[in-house]
Amino acid sequence: MAEALPSSPAWAAEREVTATWARSVLEAAWPELRGRSVVAFGEGWDNAAFLVGEELVFRFPRRAAAVAGLRCEAAVLPLLDLPIATPRPTHVLHDDGHLGWPVVGYPMLRGTTLCRAPSCDASAQHALAIALGHALRALHALPRPDAAPNDVIGRLELGARRSLAESRLQRLATRGWRVPAGLLGTLEAAQGLRPVASALCHGDLYARHVLVDAGHRPCGLIDWGDLHWGDAAVDLAGVLEILPPECLPTFERTYGPVSHAHWCLARGRAVAHACAVADYAVSIGDGDLTDAARRSLTWLAGALTRPHGAT
Repeated sequence: MAEALPSSPAWAAEREVTATWARSVLEAAWPELRGRSVVAFGEGWDNAAFLVGEELVFRFPRRAAAVAGLRCEAAVLPLLDLPIATPRPTHVLHDDGHLGWPVVGYPMLRGTTLCRAPSCDASAQHALAIALGHALRALHALPRPDAAPNDVIGRLELGARRSLAESRLQRLATRGWRVPAGLLGTLEAAQGLRPVASALCHGDLYARHVLVDAGHRPCGLIDWGDLHWGDAAVDLAGVLEILPPECLPTFERTYGPVSHAHWCLARGRAVAHACAVADYAVSIGDGDLTDAARRSLTWLAGALTRPHGAT
């Protein structure tokens, strides 16, 4: 999600993308798509996705803040070679003919988003930790592509995000959530740490963007609209939201050593991000994502500031 520190709700669309309108844009750009079904496939903070036929997924920005990210995604994804599947753009329209926004299409990756998959046992969770470790180790070791921007929205500027996280937690409490104690303290502990831009980052890693197969084996990482050159802690934060604390040593043995300070920075980011996901999920009535966000916040509140096994 291309975040903002803004008015609420931050995910409000600046334009609604309907299947009828999407069809008209797609058929004008690619006549070979005429006659194929165009069905709403998903919608997030930034983009609306449509399944075209049975195998292509097209993404349309819903907000101006998402435009640069989708363009970056289209330029950089073909360069990635990771040990997990990622979308491969086959159709790129730089100007939709209306607002001058891009449209990007990919062959659909098969799988279920982690937040919608059935609960799994400890063995599957450790397998997920290993898969994420391999994928992020490879991603963070890549040289910087020309098209990858810096982190212009300050994902790790945690001082600016504390009040926003607090207001989101208060809103959740008014909706009946038992908000775990200690979350803001975890965020505050990381505020003095300064990020160092040295890695290519997914930028928005959480349960909605990880695909698993029927055996709960990780099979894809999707939604790369927040791809940027920044501090790897932004992706380590996603690991903290996705994995229970007991799986973190497994992740680290695969990914490589992570310093205490880096885990602390990641944990602060994870709290801010998980609060945003929880607020969003409850507001749109997404029960599966709400449950995933609740688990993330519980793990973040219950674990030590320094994950077991971190160096």
